[in-house]
Amino acid sequence: MTTTHIPHCRGRPPGPIPPDEELVRRVASGEAEAFEPLVRRYADTVIRFARHMLGDHQAAEDVSQEAFLKAYAHIGRLEDPAKFATWLYSIARHSCLDWLRARHVGASVEGLEAEGAELEDASASAPEAPSETRETHAIALEELAKLRPDYREIILLKHVQGLSYKEISQMVGLSVSAVGEKLCRVRQMLRKRLARRAKGA
Repeated sequence: MTTTHIPHCRGRPPGPIPPDEELVRRVASGEAEAFEPLVRRYADTVIRFARHMLGDHQAAEDVSQEAFLKAYAHIGRLEDPAKFATWLYSIARHSCLDWLRARHVGASVEGLEAEGAELEDASASAPEAPSETRETHAIALEELAKLRPDYREIILLKHVQGLSYKEISQMVGLSVSAVGEKLCRVRQMLRKRLARRAKGA
């Protein structure tokens, strides 16, 4: 691969993009150009996830680029080419967690709001007027940004990325049942925090 940046697609390339399995095998056999279609396919999703995790646009771009470079460098280690997406997301996840640990910071509320994070399931379920809904949403985002990275991550994977329990389990290395239990625990934690904030108000 001759560049060290994530290429930007200026339009849909002619013809369908080959399946991941084919592209991975071609890259692993030395065809560097076959990696670019994989970047086009997953760049937006990886960058969006990084923005949610980090709350920092530039950091998300840098971390995403790092994740793709790592994937390219180690693609020969991927035993099942059909699992490229899960493997790539795992690399991006670890890169985000490394960035957060190195700086001892949490995601900013502003960064999450800019991405339009939807956390209705973590909020109270009673009907609210639009202004109340916006206020509750803002408070939920504040509390989300205070969570430790793995708790924030699992909420984002489910309620922002829309991944299934199985996909999340493959990505974070937990069983499907453990993912469900952790999601339940984090939702309850957020509800309790929101309830305390409501009483304080």
